[in-house]
Amino acid sequence: MRGIAAFCLPGGALLLLLSLMVRAGLLTAWWPAAAPYVSATVLIAAILLAWRFRRSRALYALMAIALTHILLERLGMQAFGAAALLLPLNLAAAGLLRERGVISRSGLLRLAALLLQPALAATALLLFPRASTRFLLGRFSSSEWLAQSGLPQPSLAAFAVAALALCVGYGIRRSAQDSAFIWALAGAFLALDSRGSGPLPALYLTAAALIVGLSVVEASHRLAYRDELTGLPGRRALEEALASAGGRTTVAMVDVDHFKRFNDRYGHDAGDQVLKMVAARLSEAGGGGQAFRYGGEEFTILFRGCGAEQALPHLERARRAVAAQSFAIRAGRRPRKKPDRPAPKEKGTRRAFVSVSMGVAEAASSQDILSALKGADRALYRAKDEGRNRVVLGR
Repeated sequence: MRGIAAFCLPGGALLLLLSLMVRAGLLTAWWPAAAPYVSATVLIAAILLAWRFRRSRALYALMAIALTHILLERLGMQAFGAAALLLPLNLAAAGLLRERGVISRSGLLRLAALLLQPALAATALLLFPRASTRFLLGRFSSSEWLAQSGLPQPSLAAFAVAALALCVGYGIRRSAQDSAFIWALAGAFLALDSRGSGPLPALYLTAAALIVGLSVVEASHRLAYRDELTGLPGRRALEEALASAGGRTTVAMVDVDHFKRFNDRYGHDAGDQVLKMVAARLSEAGGGGQAFRYGGEEFTILFRGCGAEQALPHLERARRAVAAQSFAIRAGRRPRKKPDRPAPKEKGTRRAFVSVSMGVAEAASSQDILSALKGADRALYRAKDEGRNRVVLGR
């Protein structure tokens, strides 16, 4: 359920709300007059956000939406066929491209290619008017189901290809920005399905731009508050959680034992896998505990409304889960491509284990939370002094 909600919010919810408002006639009184101002404000704000946070993929998508909006507003049906074909393909390109920076050779080339598209389309319509119109607005199938749509069949094919490409991209990366591109594509479909006339195209194109702009804010927030390697909330999120904690709270400081030695012996890639595993086990501690990455090989678990004695069984369970997890450390060279048959077991293959030490302290109220954090840190050092791989309750 959490994954479905993350995918549908806010893009899917926004489009659903707008569609219901359109059906109920709640926008007819004010939207036509406000459309030019609202659309321009949203587009400019979203573009500035993408520029400020150096999100080249979002900037490319927003420029494509803005260009389509301008073409439909100024040229109407003359540009409808080209816009309906190019917008979904440009949104798919934005979803598949990698972040290369805005002020970079790659980023400028992308924007130049985008701005060149209307000129190329206009040239084709001018030199080959019949052939171009037949291609952009033509019907290649007599299907009654396809004829019900307000979009030309080449555009429907472009939307289908774009939807498939964006869904594959979201399946691989599962990021807020990739889900935003899918919902922006849906908004573009609703805008162009009305044949580019009336107030609906501006409404749904504005919604598409707003969805992409919100994804920039969400991605920037995640970058600031989430640890990229482990996926846990980071140090800044922990500081805000501690500041808002009230009442009885238990803090546990966790450190991976001999992590530097493990890193030096097996390499940083293996060390990263250790941190991911530890993060996963700590996030499953239970008892309402929330895990954070404190920094390096240190983690923090926060139990709100829970005493230290109540939290100890959950921490012990997490500690045992980490100690029971093993890693296959393979020696020698490994082929880049997976062989058709399993290779003989390498003589140098061995299993490696890691453990964690934990220090726990309790705060009776919000005024004691920083003291509890320091107490948990002192208890952590005691756990290490007493032999590691244990949970020690602060005095």
